[in-house]
Amino acid sequence: MSEISILFAGDFCPINRSERLILSGREPEIFGDLHEQLRGNDLSVLNLECPLTTQNTPIAKSGPNLKAHPLAVRAVTAGGFDVACLANNHIADQGSGPVLNTIDLLRAGGIRTVGAGESIHEAQKPLRLTLKGKRIVLLAFAENEFTCADERTAGAWPLEVPTNIDQIRKASRSADIVIVMVHGGNEFNPVPSPRMVKTYRAFAEAGASAVVAGHPHVPQGYEVHNGVPIIYSLGNFVFDLEEDAADVPLWSTGLLARLTFRDDAVKVELIPFRAIAETSCLERIRGSLRKQFLAYIRFLSRLLGDDRESRRYWDAWCVLNGPKWAHYLDRGVAPWKDAADRGGFLTARNVLMCEAHHELLCNYMELVRKKRITQARKYIPRIKRLERGLLPQ
Repeated sequence: MSEISILFAGDFCPINRSERLILSGREPEIFGDLHEQLRGNDLSVLNLECPLTTQNTPIAKSGPNLKAHPLAVRAVTAGGFDVACLANNHIADQGSGPVLNTIDLLRAGGIRTVGAGESIHEAQKPLRLTLKGKRIVLLAFAENEFTCADERTAGAWPLEVPTNIDQIRKASRSADIVIVMVHGGNEFNPVPSPRMVKTYRAFAEAGASAVVAGHPHVPQGYEVHNGVPIIYSLGNFVFDLEEDAADVPLWSTGLLARLTFRDDAVKVELIPFRAIAETSCLERIRGSLRKQFLAYIRFLSRLLGDDRESRRYWDAWCVLNGPKWAHYLDRGVAPWKDAADRGGFLTARNVLMCEAHHELLCNYMELVRKKRITQARKYIPRIKRLERGLLPQ
């Protein structure tokens, strides 16, 4: 068969300086010197991390309610993207109406969508394409925070592993290539949790041709499982927080992933880039910095092949972050009476219902119960170096 190349980009949230460039008609500048890499692919896909709306109708949730100007659709087009994945934890931040308006805006701009809809029935519809005579199916799932669709509410396609496996199996019976995209995991953690690894491998075994994930806002490693590439996190693509990301050193460093399918094989090419601090526009990482960064990604990828060693990093991450989530839960789950109670209730709800937060807290509690906190702390210096993009000493 002829080659089919599909390019994937991570979280695209065109706010702050990126939004100002769009509103001034300078959206191509956002992508800096990446234009050559973004063009010339058979299909290009990004994760649109917010609704495109001027409507200010934030839903009740913990964390920020994001949105970007509707003209941001011009930036998606300027980047050469064909598909916007909408299965994420921010797409319904402003309610159901902006979800549907965003879908309409994208489609009017010639951009297909997957992973969200006006109800759970619509949100769970795969995107079916034909490229070079081959049938391509894209599916996209999001962990269960606040923006997943239900019978009466627009939102994202929820991560429900047994159901998702059936959906992948069904798709694989009528497609030559099945792409599964997932939005989940622990923010800022460079090492995916044991649950995420098991889940993505299960998706590969169910019939996915590739699994491409995001949400941690930092890059993670990748592996090939039973011949299926699994990219655990691409990191951010365009997500300008101006000065607010200083505590997350890799916030502005990400990966493009180009998957090239030919016959029964798939080639993985990773393209590292970063956002320039002064402008937030993107540039490729080159020279010795590129070499160092790819060595970092290779280290993360090797960890995926050593479950015991990877678990030590996970335990250290849980020791670092578990007390914070336990505190959130301790604030109580009774219905709120005022604004102060409301925040505690919603955060506690997120701890219990979001798979990533729930897994972290449960593992931390088990480490406490089994008196393994001291042992787990030994890997804290290593996970802290990984957070900074450095190899452990």
